[in-house]
Amino acid sequence: MQPLAGPLFAAAALAVVAGGIKLVRPRAAVAAIRAVGIPISGLAVRALGAVEIGVALLALVRGDAWGAGSLGALYAGFAGFTALGSHRRAGSCGCFGAAAAPAGGVHVAVNAALAALAAAAAWRPPGGLAAVLAGQPGAGVPFLMLTALVAVLLYLLLTAAPRLLAELRPA
Repeated sequence: MQPLAGPLFAAAALAVVAGGIKLVRPRAAVAAIRAVGIPISGLAVRALGAVEIGVALLALVRGDAWGAGSLGALYAGFAGFTALGSHRRAGSCGCFGAAAAPAGGVHVAVNAALAALAAAAAWRPPGGLAAVLAGQPGAGVPFLMLTALVAVLLYLLLTAAPRLLAELRPA
């Protein structure tokens, strides 16, 4: 097994969740994008969510250089957007709807790290989820559980950690 398979799939799962939220409830993402000075409609945010899901599914299903590279480009774009939002003190990133946190250093760092991870996976593609699971013990259940855990931890890094850090800062 390729060692980047689990982290790549966790990043893709996170993108599926974020894209799904944009599809169903685009309001937070619309507000975040407008807050940095980019005019956008709810329909355009829904389209962005659909692209996000499509790219993530490409990375999950194929796990090839195109899928991983596309996911890396997506996260690089998110890193740039959150850096802009942080610079302009725009507030929420809009990534996860109402659960989204302020765009800040943690958010930028996580998105940049996921972009780098996906770029590394594009260099050495792990293969699709089905192929990776075929070589796993326990029918891949432990692999899937660890991958889901990493995805949840990434979600918490992007939502709860920035709020916690803001609460811990001296006034």
